[in-house]
Amino acid sequence: MQVQSINYLYPNKINSGYNIRAHKGMFTTNQCVAPREILPSYNCVLSFCGITHGGDKLKKLVRYGIPDMYTGQMLLDSKTLEYLQYKNIFEKPLKDVILYMQPHENTLIASGKQFYELLKETAKTKPDITISDAIKLYRPEHEKKLVNDQREIFCKLIYKGVELPPDLYKDFSVLTNITTKRLLKDKVTLPFSESEFKYKLKRIEETVKSRNNKDEIIAMKTIEKMAQNCFKTPVTPTGHVYLEHISLKDRKKKPGIVKATLRKKLEHQMRPEVLKRNSENLEKIRQYFENSALKGDSELTKLFNDTNAKIHGYPFYAKFERKSFLYELKKITKQLKNRDLAHELMNKAIELPTSYENLSAFIVKYSNDTSSKIGYYMMKDSLISIDHIVPKKNGGHNTIRNFGLSSAGVNREKSNIPFADFVRKHPETYENCQKHVDRLIELCNEGIFDKLEIPRSYIKEFAAHIFNLSPKEKKLVLDISKLKNQ
Repeated sequence: MQVQSINYLYPNKINSGYNIRAHKGMFTTNQCVAPREILPSYNCVLSFCGITHGGDKLKKLVRYGIPDMYTGQMLLDSKTLEYLQYKNIFEKPLKDVILYMQPHENTLIASGKQFYELLKETAKTKPDITISDAIKLYRPEHEKKLVNDQREIFCKLIYKGVELPPDLYKDFSVLTNITTKRLLKDKVTLPFSESEFKYKLKRIEETVKSRNNKDEIIAMKTIEKMAQNCFKTPVTPTGHVYLEHISLKDRKKKPGIVKATLRKKLEHQMRPEVLKRNSENLEKIRQYFENSALKGDSELTKLFNDTNAKIHGYPFYAKFERKSFLYELKKITKQLKNRDLAHELMNKAIELPTSYENLSAFIVKYSNDTSSKIGYYMMKDSLISIDHIVPKKNGGHNTIRNFGLSSAGVNREKSNIPFADFVRKHPETYENCQKHVDRLIELCNEGIFDKLEIPRSYIKEFAAHIFNLSPKEKKLVLDISKLKNQ
């Protein structure tokens, strides 16, 4: 059978699985068998030299249908998502969205999959509403559920936090009080963060670019440049650290140096000289904004208003952000000599729901976005990505022999976790990795590897690499006996 690449989408039903055949621009697949219990006999010497950019070639396999090595879900081609957005599919009524999404149902993972199933149910009774209409219907119920889940975790954190030393407990109390107010939608006083301000400008730039207005794009670039020049982290002569960024080199020279907590930042920024400098810099950027092509932009206006409130210590409404809470908590736990307590606090905080795995968090986070954006976020975690099996931060090499194919969401979750630990956390990898390699073997035997200039030795080395890195108590043995020309 000659395998053809996949065209993007037509509104017809397809079957699930991995054996691709072209049919009216669609594809169907058949399920692979479960891994066989055999002894590994890969007969290859694993090396980390040679091809250094094989990831791009591996990603092209998505055209022929390839399952995630960890979840077994089919991986999504970025061009498919681009096509859906280009055709404004997500802006259509639910009945049409579901029809066009059918060929890609088996790529969805985590909360994206849960949300899509919810849309399918809604389409049965309200076929003519949009995704943004539907998510607003879901929000009240899921917001209550999310807050209840968050409160339960925070209660346990606060109970455990009393074991902190007095000085760190003050920092912890400020953090938890602010967080509680944000969850209850009360006004809070937050410190100004130079890096956060620049980061949010970068995010807004993406929206500005999507409008494709040359004058607005130029104005946005100017605002970002002004922010870079105006908000530079100063060096304090006293040795007290109230800074945004401290290099690893400086931390090694002075082990006592740590990043400032919320409490210390709030105290520091109210100093007359700091307040004067920050307010003058913001006003300079704001004046340019109000006379530029971006004047009146709602996102920038809100950012400037919120930033002004932070600089002057005015209370304002700020929604809870899981990532920033973990960041602030980590600054406290890093100073803790009792490492067991530090790990307990961080492990409990990490249980806070994320929009990637929790449906309620997904709905609350994106309920104010357009249908196009919601549709994008529903599918983006399914996009094919290159997983460094040994993470680069752990010494893994940037070569094809250290690459695997997984979805963007799973890759982000894995992050710098060692492969063996991730497999222990996700034992389904034993079965799904065999499905993944079975599909690789099919494509290799059909000549697709040669066509894409992927070394045939990749499969052997992948299997050996996985075996060596898998848990010692239960090795991940991949059967590659069907691979031809070994």
